[in-house]
Order: sequence, then structure tokens, then C-alpha cells
Amino acid sequence: MAAGLAGALATWAGELLGFGHNYWAMVAAVVPLVGHTTRHRVHRGMQRIVGTILGLVVMAGILLLDLQPWQTVLVMALCQFGAELFIIRQYLLAQVFVTPLALISTLLVVPSSHGILLRDRIIETVIGAAVGIAVVLAPEAWRRFRARTTPA
Repeated sequence: MAAGLAGALATWAGELLGFGHNYWAMVAAVVPLVGHTTRHRVHRGMQRIVGTILGLVVMAGILLLDLQPWQTVLVMALCQFGAELFIIRQYLLAQVFVTPLALISTLLVVPSSHGILLRDRIIETVIGAAVGIAVVLAPEAWRRFRARTTPA
């Protein structure tokens, strides 16, 4: 239920704000829902944001290289390897590889403005992660509110 709620709210928020890739918000929203503790879940949402920012820096560098198609495929393979290597143990570092991989794949299918693509990725990621973190924190906040307002 939490995943459906977080995904729907993030998708709606991204669409409402008018950015072009609101499905990125949905994906980022479910990231904080994985974990054993609330602290771990919130930390994972923050790792998504920071890793995406670092990944966007890497992607900007890749774009500046103006690669040939065969070089682009090689970069994608390296990004896939990095993502697979780190996704379980170091989520933030994995995002440094996942972000360029996703954006290169997007550009191969639908060529678009690089600046808009980079902007949409960070904004949608922040929207999604923030919604996911809010969904994680809401039950505890509700319990505390109820404890303060319920007579003993």
C-alpha cells in the first residue's frame, strides 16, 4: 500500500509541476520504502538524491565528450557494470552509474535537449524521494500526534 501511495503521489506531483518525466518521480518515491528501519529508509532516499546529483555530473561530462555510437555503447556497458557492482552494498555509488545509464538510454530512444533532460532528472528525483521519505515518516508522525492528543 505504501508503494502505491508514494508512487501515485510522486507521479501526480511531477505531473502537476509540469516536468516531462514524472515516472522518474514515481521510481524515486519507492526507493525509501526499502529498509529495515525508518532511519535506513530515510537514508536511502537521501542517497538517491545525492547519487543522482553525482550521476548528473558524470552524465554532463559524458555529454561533453560527444561520443561516437560505439563509444556510447561502451560507456553504457561500464555504467551497467558499476550499477550491478554497487547496487546492493552502496546505493549512493550505484546511482552514480545508474543515472548516466538511464539518461543515455533515454537519449538513444528520444533525442532531446540535454539541459532539460538533466534538469528533469534531478527535479523528478527530488520530488519522488521527498514523497517517499514523507510516506516513511508519516506513520511515526501520526503515532506521536495521536499520543499527544489522546487523553491518558
